[in-house]
Amino acid sequence: MDKVLNSLLGEKVKIWQNSKGWKVSQDAVILSHFVELRSKDKEILDIGCGNGGATLCLASRVNNKNFTSIDIQESQLNLLKLSIEENNFENNFSVIKEDLSKQSSDFKKKLFDTVMTNPPYYLGETSPDNGRSIAHTENKEFPLEKWISASMKKLKSNGSFYIIHQAERLDTIIQSIKNEQGGAIEVFPIFSKIGDDFAKRIVIKAQKVSKTPTKLHKPLYIYKTSEVGDKSTEDYTEDAKKIFNV
Repeated sequence: MDKVLNSLLGEKVKIWQNSKGWKVSQDAVILSHFVELRSKDKEILDIGCGNGGATLCLASRVNNKNFTSIDIQESQLNLLKLSIEENNFENNFSVIKEDLSKQSSDFKKKLFDTVMTNPPYYLGETSPDNGRSIAHTENKEFPLEKWISASMKKLKSNGSFYIIHQAERLDTIIQSIKNEQGGAIEVFPIFSKIGDDFAKRIVIKAQKVSKTPTKLHKPLYIYKTSEVGDKSTEDYTEDAKKIFNV
């Protein structure tokens, strides 16, 4: 399939993508924005990385970190490898074809300081495009609960976990985190636009083996509606502009 070189965060990050079909979403950029790495956090894992949008954005703003990106789609991993070269990140990345539900013996032994993930959201077929469907469709044999459980098991003690998902899955996410000794949970509600009644997405941060109480943060609004004459236009909010660097 033909590929195209695009940009994220303004012109800060270059990313290779298929010219047709699935492309990196806003969610990947938003997820990377909320990841805060401590000085002791050296090993970062991106689970279900796709073509690496989230990890590439994170890598562009930190130094001296080691990133491991895993996915089951080799075609997406090949694009990520090209993007790593494009951004001169070769010394900081390991790209591995790995199935979280059936981890290889070598990968199963590895633990990380930070785990970030943007899992498939939907049940049932989402697209005739196979790559898009794999990226977006929750596996009935390996649902969100198992995905989070396996992700949390990849953390060192006191390691940090980050996930972006649909707001309606909040209960499932929090319970799944707590089932794996996760605590210090922080919830960041993401609204599509100012005036919406409900959050569409959530970013959740947690720590392994922590009993600190849950925190709910102020909303993040992505768009605002502006009236210009007789027309309404949607523009990024100031907060969103900072995240997407536009």
